[in-house]
Amino acid sequence: MIEHGRKLPNGSDPLINWRIGVAETIELSPPYDLILAGESLHWMEWQIVLPRFAHMLDTEALLVILDLGHLPMPWSHLLGQVIQRYSTNRDYRSIDLIEQLTRRNLFVEQGRITTEPWLFRQAIADYVESFHGRASFSRARMKPDEVVAFDSAVRAAVEAHVHQEVELPIVTTLVWGRPVAEGIT
Repeated sequence: MIEHGRKLPNGSDPLINWRIGVAETIELSPPYDLILAGESLHWMEWQIVLPRFAHMLDTEALLVILDLGHLPMPWSHLLGQVIQRYSTNRDYRSIDLIEQLTRRNLFVEQGRITTEPWLFRQAIADYVESFHGRASFSRARMKPDEVVAFDSAVRAAVEAHVHQEVELPIVTTLVWGRPVAEGIT
């Protein structure tokens, strides 16, 4: 991803310092005016990384947390059933990340906004394949016959409504605030 980022416009700008590491331990050079966290924050050790972020941010700086989602699709209900049937994570429970961080005294929300939907277009084959990038549907965790059955079921659910391309109305909720230096877990 970093190599791809470096090839993007301004990706080799000397003001960009590309780093690979674990957020809880990587050596960084604070203070920062902004920390932006997307889909990865739920994988981090919150009780370590949020206080660390608090110490790295300048006095008035913010942590912005992005929650990417999409509006319901005509096949959403059927897709939910397929996901329940084939998921390798039988204990999965959806959580409200901001609520959890706030309850643990690790984050103080100052505001939020949700974007208007924008269309993300993707070939059906790519949409089906995208599920295998999630831990619950990793090809390494699923049996080969389950992969084939899962892919077929997702494709059938989608193709009942579209024929070549999926148009997902993407919305992003941006939540900003301050991480707390010493939370309680």
